[in-house]
Amino acid sequence: MLKAPDFIKCIFFSEFHPKKGPKITYQVPSNYISKEVFDAVHVYIITKPDLQNRLITINALGHKIVGCPVCIDDHKYKRNALIFNLCLVFDVLTQTCKYEIVVKKLATYLTQLELEREFLSNADSKQRLPEILQEILTKLNMCGHCSIPMSESNTIHLKVSPCVTDLPMIEEQDVPILLPDHSGPNLHHWDLTTQQIIGYIDGFNHVLRIASEADVEINLVKACVQNLLHYKVVKIISIFQQHQMSQSYLRAKNYKKSVSSLLLVMVATCLISVMYLSCTATSLQGQQLEICVLGTTPMALGLMKRNLHSMD
Repeated sequence: MLKAPDFIKCIFFSEFHPKKGPKITYQVPSNYISKEVFDAVHVYIITKPDLQNRLITINALGHKIVGCPVCIDDHKYKRNALIFNLCLVFDVLTQTCKYEIVVKKLATYLTQLELEREFLSNADSKQRLPEILQEILTKLNMCGHCSIPMSESNTIHLKVSPCVTDLPMIEEQDVPILLPDHSGPNLHHWDLTTQQIIGYIDGFNHVLRIASEADVEINLVKACVQNLLHYKVVKIISIFQQHQMSQSYLRAKNYKKSVSSLLLVMVATCLISVMYLSCTATSLQGQQLEICVLGTTPMALGLMKRNLHSMD
């Protein structure tokens, strides 16, 4: 169980209503964030485009609110866009850095569910949100992680990680490389998304290609790779370094093949040049063929004398 000061006090789903404007649609527990508080800070929750898809922390009016506003542009929506934000609420003194990846993942999961299944724009499926929010709040506070099945092919996996500072941003062209002696958890302890992508981390694939081949949304791949980087399971090189390493590897491989071929030719030439055959006739056992090599013996070469029957 998390320490009391680190508890999530509230979790709420807000959206831009086409007639009413920014509003809290669902929150757990109910009425934790009052309408007056929300109205005072909603410009940082349902934001302008410049602040969308970014983590935003608001410390005001006795609350610390962490969210990631999302906008999905499509003509099928009223006003041609669906704007929403799922936020976590804490005490003002809580260190919230370890929850940032949770908030980012929630935004990504809800975006993916909406694009694939219209989860948020469909009234029936949207009614599941209060139940989902309650389960997230309870399990993250109790044990720091949760897995919530959304459908046969979609499951929300969340885990509260220790605060991480100074981790580099993961770019699409970055190439992760697995470290041989990492100290991170075993593979089956990772979330399913990490398990899905880790097989494509081979030192050659960059992040964009991993996302494509593993069929995982690019922001989820970046978050997973950043988490693996924190646990020292991988290191990151640029695609230019990877290209140079690949060229060096190919040159070394071709050089090794050339040397091997040359040695085979030299050995074959040497054997042909020093080997001769001598045949001696015997009266009782027919013809005996002896293979002799200068400077050594037939036994040293693994060769045996063989008797050949007379061809009379």
